[in-house]
Amino acid sequence: MEIAIRQGWPLEQAQHVAELYEQAFGIKFSPAIPNQAARVAVLSQCFVPGFSFAAMQNGKVVGLAGFQTQAGALTQGMSANN
Repeated sequence: MEIAIRQGWPLEQAQHVAELYEQAFGIKFSPAIPNQAARVAVLSQCFVPGFSFAAMQNGKVVGLAGFQTQAGALTQGMSANN
């Protein structure tokens, strides 16, 4: 079982990444978006993969570390309008 670390991840994995993020931080967003499915849907549309490092196994994201710089952040696509 080999795990590779890379910056970013393929956009086609946005739903899966949103589900991982929900496991870690869903409680933080639940006051704003009480419905779990709705939170995952919003998350899957707001990520900017280049502002993260992903642990990949067999081409699938199995772990994620997002970051923020002056240039942007993993969740910079999230707004009150989502």
